[in-house]
Amino acid sequence: MITQRKQLTSVARLFMTLLFLCGWVGCTLDQSKPSAPLCSESTVAGLQPGLAVRYFKGYFRHVMEMPHGIAAQGSGWQGSPILQLNHRFGKGEVFDSGASRGIGMEMTGFIHFSSPGRYMFKAKSNDGIRITINDKVIVSDEGVHADRYSQPGTVDVKKSCWYPMLISYFQRKGTAMLELYWKTPDVNTFSIVPEGAYAHKKNL
Repeated sequence: MITQRKQLTSVARLFMTLLFLCGWVGCTLDQSKPSAPLCSESTVAGLQPGLAVRYFKGYFRHVMEMPHGIAAQGSGWQGSPILQLNHRFGKGEVFDSGASRGIGMEMTGFIHFSSPGRYMFKAKSNDGIRITINDKVIVSDEGVHADRYSQPGTVDVKKSCWYPMLISYFQRKGTAMLELYWKTPDVNTFSIVPEGAYAHKKNL
């Protein structure tokens, strides 16, 4: 009987640990995130400009301290779509969050690649940021830091489509900024990702 109780206790602890991790990093059961490129006219229909955003209050020190996956959908509050990442907030309000410090964001939607080839990305941020495109981490500079560029990341595009995108970002204290650059296959220099490259589904 004692052995059975110990086994049940171990199973219960494992279950609770899995639940905690699901809320922390997200689970495959979370259907809120786009999981495949949008290519056909029927799937692209209804896309809205910009990235959908949810805000979370908290003095985070790392991107992974914010809610993710299922936990993110049930917490925080929704803001207006983010049309472009080209902002130097200084000590002002971060987008329409109502806060200039102690704020986290999860932006979801799609990014459009107009032609096949290799695209390079880098972010300039203050504080932490993590960018995933088509389920691959492209940009990772996830802790507290002053204004700086991330290491570049690449995306190899085989077909012109809208590809799923997830961006986690937080501003802890002091000044804030968030800019996203790309280098497209036909040019040799980085430039700000244009406004028309982002979109989201209204109920995403």
